[in-house]
Amino acid sequence: MVCNFLDAAPKDKNDWVVTTAFYSALHFARHKIFPYEMETAPGQKKEFECFDEYYEYHQSINKPTNKHEVMKRLVRMKVAAIADQYDHLHGLAHNARYNDWNLDKHYSKAAKKALKAIKDACNA
Repeated sequence: MVCNFLDAAPKDKNDWVVTTAFYSALHFARHKIFPYEMETAPGQKKEFECFDEYYEYHQSINKPTNKHEVMKRLVRMKVAAIADQYDHLHGLAHNARYNDWNLDKHYSKAAKKALKAIKDACNA
């Protein structure tokens, strides 16, 4: 995975390790969840082939929310075993991208640990 390659690079790229770990986890979770069938009305079901299709439907019936928040809720609902790790990894990545890109090595280690747990659960 890219995060492992970046983690082994001679120059510290811990912010990118965290970011790529999160986006890898996002794709593992989407693969685990979709296709996703849900009841859209009493006695009516709809199958969503991908997250973007689900997100479009979600936005049409709910107050507008960003994609990451919708995905976090969907993970918590459909793959509860990884929800805490996913939320933690999202928080690390958000911090690395928007607040403090100069991260210590323990952040990249935590991100890789969370990604491994998510990958293992999604591939089980």
